[in-house]
Amino acid sequence: MRDSLTALAGAVVLVLVAALAVPPFIDWSAHRALIDRTLSDSLGAGARSEGAIDLRLLPSPHLRLARLRLGAEDGPALDAQAVDAEIALAPLLKGEVRFVQTSVERAGLTLPVSDEALLLPREPQTLRRDIVIDDLRIRRLTVAILRTGEAPQEQFAAENLRLRAPALAGPWLAEGTAKGSPFHLATSVAGSDGSLSLKLTGGGDTMPRLELDARITLKPEDASDADRVRRGLVPEAEGTARLTVGPPVQPAGAVLPLTLAAKFASRGPLVQAKTVELELDPGGKAARLSGNGRLDLREARLGLTLRTRRLDLDGLLLSGGARGLLAQGLTSGALTPPLLLDLDLSAESVALGLDDWADVGFRGTFDRTGGLVLRRFEGRAPGAATVAATGEAELSGSPRFTGHIDVATRNSEALGRYLGRIGAEESVTAILDGRAFEIGTDLSAAGTDFSLRNLRLALGEARVTGNARYQRADANGRGRLDAQLSATGIDIAELPPLGELMSGLHRHDLGLTLKARDVRYGPAGAHSGNGTIAVSLQSDGASLVVDTLDIANLAGASAQLAGRIAPDGSGRIEGRVTAGKTAPLLALLERGFLPEARFVPQSVRQSGLALDLTLERESGEADALRASAKGKAGEGDLDLALLTRSGRIDRLDATLTTQKTGRWFGRDDIAALRQPGRLRLTGARPAAEAGQQSTP
Repeated sequence: MRDSLTALAGAVVLVLVAALAVPPFIDWSAHRALIDRTLSDSLGAGARSEGAIDLRLLPSPHLRLARLRLGAEDGPALDAQAVDAEIALAPLLKGEVRFVQTSVERAGLTLPVSDEALLLPREPQTLRRDIVIDDLRIRRLTVAILRTGEAPQEQFAAENLRLRAPALAGPWLAEGTAKGSPFHLATSVAGSDGSLSLKLTGGGDTMPRLELDARITLKPEDASDADRVRRGLVPEAEGTARLTVGPPVQPAGAVLPLTLAAKFASRGPLVQAKTVELELDPGGKAARLSGNGRLDLREARLGLTLRTRRLDLDGLLLSGGARGLLAQGLTSGALTPPLLLDLDLSAESVALGLDDWADVGFRGTFDRTGGLVLRRFEGRAPGAATVAATGEAELSGSPRFTGHIDVATRNSEALGRYLGRIGAEESVTAILDGRAFEIGTDLSAAGTDFSLRNLRLALGEARVTGNARYQRADANGRGRLDAQLSATGIDIAELPPLGELMSGLHRHDLGLTLKARDVRYGPAGAHSGNGTIAVSLQSDGASLVVDTLDIANLAGASAQLAGRIAPDGSGRIEGRVTAGKTAPLLALLERGFLPEARFVPQSVRQSGLALDLTLERESGEADALRASAKGKAGEGDLDLALLTRSGRIDRLDATLTTQKTGRWFGRDDIAALRQPGRLRLTGARPAAEAGQQSTP
C-alpha cells in the first residue's frame, strides 16, 4: 500500500521538518476528511477512516488508524481494524510513501456475488498496479460473500496471515493458518487477460495435506441486480488437486491412510472433476477406486462417483487407523465429513466378514452433522443372498436408522453360517436352516432397540406378516417385545428351534397377537391338518394375561387356554388340551418354548391325550411359571407338576400310569410287560445352574 499516502508525501515532509522544531501535538482527527480524500485519490477506491488517527514521525514515521474501510458500496469492500503502518523514511524524503511493515488486528473482506460472478461497480476503479506490499500482517482475516437481499455469509477465515507482493499484479506470497492448519499460497504475475497461476499447499503435521496447482482466469460477464447493472467477473480455473490423509504427511494413528487426486475444471462456484483417483492404503495393500466428481462451493457439497473391481473392507477394518477410529466411537465425530458428501460407490467384489460380496452398490449423502441419507444399497451376500436397503441414518452420537430392508436367498444355510461368523446370535442363525428365505420390512433402529413395520417374512412355504417392536432390557429394568403377526403355511414339524430365541427374552415383557392358518404337522395331506392358531397375551413384570390361546385342528390336536395372573400371584390361567396324537403339540412346545420336551419318549408322542392344564405364578416371580396337568395320556393317567424359569425346567414331578407297560417300550410281545405300570419322575436343576439361560 505504498501509494495510499503518495499525495500527502509533500505535506508529510513539511510536517517532518516542523516536528523537529515544535512538539508533535497535532490533532490528526481534525484532518480526517483530507486524509480520507487523499487515500481515495491515491488508491482509486473509496476510503473512509473511523475512530482515532495517529501519525508519529519520530523516531520513525508510523500511521495508526482505529478503523479503515476501503471500497465502494456496490463492489468489494475491506473493513480493517487497528491498522499500524511503518513508513520508510528515505523514500518519504523523496516524496514517496512506502510501508516497510503493516499490521492489521482484524480485517473483513466482503465480495458481492451472483450465482457465478464476482460483482464490480459498472465504472472501473483505477487501482494502482504498482502498489508494493513488503510485509502485511493480519492477525485475523475473514472473507464473506454478499448476495442481493441477503446477509453476508462467511466463507473463509485465516489467522496470522502474512502477505507480500512487489506489485498489485503479483506475484503474491501468502502464509497463515486456517482452522489451525498452516497453508502457503504462491501466484504468478497476472497476465494481460487477468489470468494467473497459483500453487496452494495446506495442512500436514496433525492435519491432512492439500496440494493445489491451477491456472485461474477472470472472464467478464454482465450481471444485473434489483437496482443497477454491475460488471461481473466469472472465475474459471483448470488444474490438479491432491489430498493426502495419514502417513507420510500425518503421524500414524486414528486415521485411515488415503490419497485423493483429481484433475478439474471450474466455472464460478462449480468444480467438475474430470478424473478422480482414490487410493486407500491401510497396511501396504492398496485399494484403488477411480471415477469423477463435482464440487459446489455455494452449498459446500462434494459429489463423488467411484468404481473398483475389488474392495477389501476386512483389511481396512483391521488396520490400525480404522481400529483407532472405531475406538473413538461415533460420538467423537471422527466419521463426520467437513462438507456434504454425495457418494456413489460400486464394486464388483467386496471382502467383508472373511467372505466375498458381489456387485455391491452404494448411493447416499453424508451431511456435516453425522447424518446419512441412504438412497440405495444393494449387493449379493454370501450364499447368493440379495440384499437391498434405503433409508436415513444418524452416524454421530446415538446411532439410528430408519428405512426399508430386503433380503432374499434360495438357500438360507450359507447365509446363516455367514451371519454367525460376523457375530449374529445363534438363535437367529438357527432359523436359516437351508430353506428359501426372504424378508422385507420397514426398519427403525436406535442402539439395540428396533421396530419392524410392514414385515413380510417367508421361510420355505411359511409366510409371516405384521409389525413388531423390541426394547432391550437395561441393567436394572426389563425389556419388552410387542408383536402383531399373521402367518400361513406353517409346518410344525419343520419349525426351526426357537428355544434360544425365546430364552433370550429373559427379563422381558411380552405383548403378542398371532393369527395363523393352514398350520399343519408334516407334509401336506389328509392327516397333517389344516389348523389354526390364535394367540393374544400380555405380560408386564409378574402380571400375565392370556386373552386367547386357541389351537384347533392341528393334525387332530387342539388346545384352549385363557386367564389372568395378577402381580401379587393371585389368579390363574386354565384350559384343556386334547390330541389324537401328542406329537404335534410336543413339537410346538419343543421348538417354540420348552426345549426339554424333546426328551419325551416316542411312545407318548404317538399316544393321544386329554389334559386339564393350569398355570400359576408366585408373587413377584416375573420369569417363572408353575404348570400342572392332569388327565389321560394314552391308555393311562398323567399327573404333572413343573416349575419353569425363563423357558427352562427348574423342578419336575410327573406320575404316569398305563394298563400295559410294554407299550411304553414298544414291546407288547413280552408277557411280563402285559400288566399295568406306574412311572414317577422327579427332578430339580442344581442351584448353581438356576437362572442360567443355556438349555441343558
